[in-house]
Amino acid sequence: FSLLSAAHAELVIAMSNWNQSRWWQRKAAALDDDGMQRWCEEHLNKDSLRRPLKELDFSENRLTSVGVACLVKSLKAKGLTVGVLKLYKNCIEQARDIIDF
Repeated sequence: FSLLSAAHAELVIAMSNWNQSRWWQRKAAALDDDGMQRWCEEHLNKDSLRRPLKELDFSENRLTSVGVACLVKSLKAKGLTVGVLKLYKNCIEQARDIIDF
């Protein structure tokens, strides 16, 4: 998990090709839908995360429409805005939740 302060008012969260164990196992352990649910519960429920997100990068993982829906619903519930949402190189079947966001 990488949380970089781009400015006092904006954050960049980079989870591209994410792996929670070893760097050489990235493709096998990329973030999937269950991992996204855990990530949202652990990181988006923090009171400290209230400022706009400049960029949210979940590219090159194993997310499907289910994981993306979880992310979008969590962001909406928290009232967070995102300048750039990167989701390329995942397994997303439908874009409905992304479009609604």
